[in-house]
Amino acid sequence: MYQGFAWVIAMLAMALLGHTSAGAQDFAKADGVQAVGRAKVVLPPGGQWVVVDAKNADSPYGGSQSGLIPAEYKVWAMLTPAKELRAVLVIRSSAPWGLAAGTMHWTANCKAEPTWYVVDQSGHTGLDCLIVRGRMGLGAQSPAPFGDIAAKLVAGGIAVPGQLLAIQHNVGNDKGSFIEARVLTSVKFRGAPGEAAPTGTLNTIHAPTARWADLLAQAARSSLGSMSGEYKLPDMNFSE
Repeated sequence: MYQGFAWVIAMLAMALLGHTSAGAQDFAKADGVQAVGRAKVVLPPGGQWVVVDAKNADSPYGGSQSGLIPAEYKVWAMLTPAKELRAVLVIRSSAPWGLAAGTMHWTANCKAEPTWYVVDQSGHTGLDCLIVRGRMGLGAQSPAPFGDIAAKLVAGGIAVPGQLLAIQHNVGNDKGSFIEARVLTSVKFRGAPGEAAPTGTLNTIHAPTARWADLLAQAARSSLGSMSGEYKLPDMNFSE
């Protein structure tokens, strides 16, 4: 059984707010299609995307058989011309592979809080969990991977906003392929027009934010089920 990353959405450390580095590092600009495992990520317009981190991130699994799912991890940041942070995108995706025999049974689940927007389409063997946590303040500590991301952004001279919107989506199939996405956006994020999924309850989440998250999840499902792996993120628009 695959447990997945113990992803915990937390924000960038409070002590880093408003600070920049005199020796700011240059991030590589990200243009065109970005490969992460089997996914081919198409970054949306809305600002300049840069690569913050990239590495291998294989995942162990157990049960009647055990092994490693080959996977890659990549982090991008969307910046304004003034080097203000508009969004952080974290993607982890399995590389092309397949179980030699048997079926993957995913044990991760959609744990929800009363204020979150949650759409759980997980089945007996598949995983499909979308969570929008809404506007969140920064904590004193940032669990992995956001502590490392925060340090890299601040070292790069990036102005980090005091609050961010947090969205996450996990999808995996019975052959062990998966895509995990985490998106943190400025509270100026405008979301997308349209109705939220009828299977989700908005609670305190704005409908445009939930609709954008639904589109993100649809894109991931399409990527996982396609031969090309194309993962085209929905457009990202921000108010001034």
